Amino acid sequence: GQNSRLYKSIVYKAQLATAAYSYHYALAKDGMFALGANLIPGKSVKSLKPLFDQEIKSLRETVVSEKELQAAKVQVMKY
Repeated sequence: GQNSRLYKSIVYKAQLATAAYSYHYALAKDGMFALGANLIPGKSVKSLKPLFDQEIKSLRETVVSEKELQAAKVQVMKY
């Protein structure tokens, strides 16, 4: 959503895209997690990788606050 870390980083802060998103596709044994963005015309795809890498690193190293967790749960329950 527009309040996610990824969206804020890619769309608002870096101004590289009109949208940024992630999704999780669960399977019985394995799954897939993907990140994506709708680039603004003229912006480079290569400029996204460091930002994606930074967000993944942040998720691994930074504890999610209770406020952020609750907001994510509300977002998931909408769908």
